[in-house]
Amino acid sequence: MDYAKGIGIILVVYGHVLRGVFEAGLDIPIKLFTYEDSFIYSFHMPLFFFLSGLFANHLLKRSFFLI
Repeated sequence: MDYAKGIGIILVVYGHVLRGVFEAGLDIPIKLFTYEDSFIYSFHMPLFFFLSGLFANHLLKRSFFLI
């Protein structure tokens, strides 16, 4: 579980750096940028939603707001 979160965090950082480098006009092939950008941004947010959903039921059972 922690490894998956760590990979997701690394993908977020890499995606932001990749976009920053591309927008700064540095030499990155457009096909490489498009492929990596599409892959990272289609993968890392669903990963975080999935991981948080694994713990949602456990947290709701322990919530003080449930009657």
